[in-house]
Amino acid sequence: MFTLPEIELKLGVKSYIIRFWESNFSQLNPTTGENDETIYSDHDLNVLKWIKYFIYEQDLSLEETMKRDEEELLKSEKKAPSDSGKAVVKEDWDRDDFRVELVHIEAELEKIIQLLKSVL
Repeated sequence: MFTLPEIELKLGVKSYIIRFWESNFSQLNPTTGENDETIYSDHDLNVLKWIKYFIYEQDLSLEETMKRDEEELLKSEKKAPSDSGKAVVKEDWDRDDFRVELVHIEAELEKIIQLLKSVL
């Protein structure tokens, strides 16, 4: 599960673009978590990778990408275009991977702080 800032870092795509894609692709089904933050599943991340691949790497328009909607975006169940197929090990992480992990840790720590405040 990923938050919008984590998705933004993983994809290198601004949040307003991700939100725009959400409104145009029915395969994206993020949920709302605590504090009304948007939560994306692994499936959502893979669909977003395919959308980015078609638009940025294949130079397809939004309309052309939407036509591939059913057939190709559902490939997201398989390996996404930018995935290497290797397990992620710390040595393989780049700066963005560490940033995403830090954002995740920060969010978890914030939850712990709020929990502690509620019981004290």
